[in-house]
Amino acid sequence: MFDNRSSLSGQIENYVTDYISEYYKENFYDICIKDAPLAPSSYVFGFSAKISVNRNDKDNRESVKKSDKYLNKLDTPEGAIRLAKLTSANVFGMCPIYLSVSVSFSKYADDKQNFEEKEMRQVEDMIGKVYAIRNPQ
Repeated sequence: MFDNRSSLSGQIENYVTDYISEYYKENFYDICIKDAPLAPSSYVFGFSAKISVNRNDKDNRESVKKSDKYLNKLDTPEGAIRLAKLTSANVFGMCPIYLSVSVSFSKYADDKQNFEEKEMRQVEDMIGKVYAIRNPQ
């Protein structure tokens, strides 16, 4: 899984974002939207602030600062992530990573309005379940 041909921090970042993406794909996306005629462009993707946001936007500055600090310390003893303790419940607290879910449909049923309403309910259900995991009461 890990090798010495690239930086340890980059490999850890990739592992964590892949972990997040795969977990939410399997446990939410694939379950909540399982019967929908999805377009090939639908996906679940995890990413860090360094690759996805306007770093100069004042609304993003705090997230970018947190992400940079996290990424710069990944291969140090004080910033190392204990991968054995990484879980779906604590991953966002341990790592300032974002989750993106893109859902697009390849076709509509005969009754377009009912189809859209049904699929929106499924997407909203998935969002609610993800939110509940990320924000336990």
